[in-house]
Amino acid sequence: VDRALALLHEATREAPQDLRYWTLLSDVFLNRGDVQAVEFTVLPEMEKALHNANHFLVYAIRGCLLKKKGSGFYKEARLALLNALSLNAALPDVWNNVLDLDMALRNLAFTEADAKALLKVEPDHALANYLMGTVLLERDALPEAEDFLRRSIEKKPTAAACNDLAEDLRRQKKLNEAESFARRALELEPKLPPALDTLACILLDDGKADEAERNAKEAVESKTALSLSTYQLTLLRAQLQLGDKSGVRERLKILMESKTSIPDALQKEINQMK
Repeated sequence: VDRALALLHEATREAPQDLRYWTLLSDVFLNRGDVQAVEFTVLPEMEKALHNANHFLVYAIRGCLLKKKGSGFYKEARLALLNALSLNAALPDVWNNVLDLDMALRNLAFTEADAKALLKVEPDHALANYLMGTVLLERDALPEAEDFLRRSIEKKPTAAACNDLAEDLRRQKKLNEAESFARRALELEPKLPPALDTLACILLDDGKADEAERNAKEAVESKTALSLSTYQLTLLRAQLQLGDKSGVRERLKILMESKTSIPDALQKEINQMK
């Protein structure tokens, strides 16, 4: 690595206008976590060599640097990367970094704006289509979300996209196809908790409580953040359908401890069981 850095430093001095060398030099430093070298050496030298502090590559490298510094810098990193794209939209790696930041920030407005902007440049971009689908699914705009999610899967099938399409189709009461995509998600990523939960919900909607309970239990046993709330509610629903009074009592205790509110429809079923 040290030899590579020495060669790249020499290359930037001999050909300061060649953007490839600045990019490679910053990549080497960032890959080994040396953000200070990029911030205090590479960027100032590059700005001086290019005679332009507003060059797209300056913004791109600054954005990657800020992203590397951690979550406290993500919003600033996103803005820097968007500045780079405003000067040169044909930067696939920069677009991917922006979408990565959107997913980390969990800001629907950012996600929608950036996914829409990328889709104008590359309409078939798998991740951008997936993110637009998730935004629309969150709004319960089901046919529109379905369209984007199908495009994403057609380009590059992922467990996350298949799972979200399964949930979208479930809400549209298209249970057979919903089940197919939930199972496809689990083929791509076995034991994926959200897909196990989605499949359980689909099976419950279809009156298949036994298999639904098995999948719901697997989701609960994943010990993820949702295993004390959302997944427990799905398992509660399955146990209510099965008439499992002891299971229902156990679920209610866990849900009470996690201070999870019970939907009115489930509460009505609980009252009827009592």
